[in-house]
Order: sequence, then C-alpha cells, then structure tokens
Amino acid sequence: MQRVKASSYVRISIGLWVCSVLLLSIHPLEYYLRAPLQEIDFLSRMDNGGGVNPTLLAVVLIGVVAPIILAVLHRPTRLRAIAAYNQFDYLLPRTKGEFIFFAAASVSAGSCEEIIYRGFLIRYFQEAT
Repeated sequence: MQRVKASSYVRISIGLWVCSVLLLSIHPLEYYLRAPLQEIDFLSRMDNGGGVNPTLLAVVLIGVVAPIILAVLHRPTRLRAIAAYNQFDYLLPRTKGEFIFFAAASVSAGSCEEIIYRGFLIRYFQEAT
C-alpha cells in the first residue's frame, strides 16, 4: 500500500508538470505575464488601502478559527471531525518517504494550478470573448 501511495503522488506531480510544460511550450511566458496582477491577485483587490481588510479578517476568523475552537470545545463536533478524517486517512502519507512525495505533489499542485488556470485559462477565455 505504501508504494501505491508514493507512486500516486509521483504520477500526480508528473501529470501536472507535463500539462504545465505543454502549455508553456504552446504559449511563450510573456502570454502568462501580460495579465495585470489585479486580475490574478484577489487579495490586492480586497485591500482597503492601509492594512488588514476587515472583511477578509472576519471570513478567516469565522471560516477557519471558529470550527477549530468548536471542535476543541464541543466533543460531538470533534468526534464527527475525526470520523470524517478517517474516511480519507488512507490517502495521506504515513512514512517519511511518502511525506516527501506528498509534499512534492502539493507544491506541484499549487505551482501548476497557477500556470494552468490563472496563467492560461483566464487569458484564453478573455481573448476568446
């Protein structure tokens, strides 16, 4: 089972990078860099001009911190969270080797997502319309 997980992480990474390299070979890098940062970076659009955006802070507190506090303080919620975690626990790494491949797949997913979706698809749909 451990080899299956590690090889899955490797296949995910390779597939993502193959797609990204193909897109980069079809369109030069300038194609991806033409989009202004405001189109790509939603945080810069949400900035109120001088620091922390109160709306973004409220979303983070309510959406991230509140469930954690609830899970710590409320036993039935904690048990439901553990049960939900156990449903996909078999996908997560257990050994150091698996963790290294999992980390590579995670970095690949983030990097390639930027290239494929934000870099290519957004520009493609803008020019297609």
